[in-house]
Parts: sequence; structure tokens; C-alpha cells
Amino acid sequence: MNQEKATWMCALLLMWAFVGSATVSEEEQALLNQKENLNDYFGNLISWSTASGLSPCEWFHIGCSNGSVTNITLGGRQLSGSLVCDLGRLQNLQRLEMQDNSLTEEIPWALGMATRLQHMNLSNNWLTGGIPHSLTKLPHLRSIDLSNNNLTGIAPKFHKGVYVKESASALVLRNHKKSGIRLLKLEPQILCRKID
Repeated sequence: MNQEKATWMCALLLMWAFVGSATVSEEEQALLNQKENLNDYFGNLISWSTASGLSPCEWFHIGCSNGSVTNITLGGRQLSGSLVCDLGRLQNLQRLEMQDNSLTEEIPWALGMATRLQHMNLSNNWLTGGIPHSLTKLPHLRSIDLSNNNLTGIAPKFHKGVYVKESASALVLRNHKKSGIRLLKLEPQILCRKID
């Protein structure tokens, strides 16, 4: 009976430690989960470690404001692998740049939970599947570039807050490696819409 009590006590302590650390370092855990799903042949993510003694705000290619992750800038870093749903847990993420890599699989629907996301560039990868409808619900989204991937399906309609900037398209869905996505033509200050 004493051994059973000790086992339960250990289990409770481990659960308490896990829950306590999960709330304190939710952003850190999300980034570590992303790192686990990437092949980083050139050490771009070497600082992404709890053993480094650095906070996520001190990790390479991470930008923060008020101690919270706001930017992930991993464009052109020769990474392969896939995006993880945990990125949606980064509640203050404003910019996600992972273009010009070799990312595969689908864009996680959970990215639509990163409600402060303003700019996303996932162009020039090998992403497959459709564009998650959850991305159309991002209230602060201003630009998204998904060009040069293997996306299929019809591009969803984005909310009226997604505008074209004067010198850049807000939504670029052209030159896909495989057909499937229809080109969306955007004019300055016109809402995004599907072309039939």
C-alpha cells in the first residue's frame, strides 16, 4: 500500500510540474515542437533549446515584444520537414516567414488560432493540400504568400481586412508547381475574391 501511495504521489508531482511548466513556457514548448519537426542541417536552430539557458526571445530567428514571441524569420535556411499545429499556440505571433525552404505536408489548420498573425510567407516550399479555411478568420492578417508550392483546391475567400499594399500583393497564389489553385487577382484597396 505504501508503494502504491508513493507511485500516486510521484505521478501527482510530475503532473503538477508539467502543468506548471506548460503555462509558464507555452511559447517555448511550441517552438521546441516545431524544431523537432524540422531537419536543420546547418544549425540555424541550435539556440532553440532549454539547455542553452536562453529564453525563446534570445533564440536565433525569433523576435519578441514584451517577452512574447512575435516573429519567426526562418526564410531561406535550407530547412525541411513540416509545420506543426503548435504554432497556433503563439498568441502574439505577428510574422511567420518560412519561405524558400523544403517544407512539406499540409499547412496546419491551427495556424488560424494565432489570432494576431499579420504576415505569413510560406512561398517556395513543397506544401500540399488546400489552404486552411481557418486562415480566413485571422482578424489582423494583411499579407499571405503561398506561391510556388503544391497546393490544391480553390483558394478560400479572405475577410475584408486583407488588403493589397501599394507595391505588393496581399495574397499571392501563382506559379504553383502543380495546378489546382486558381490565381487570385488583386487590385489596390479591393477585397480578395475568387475568380471563376
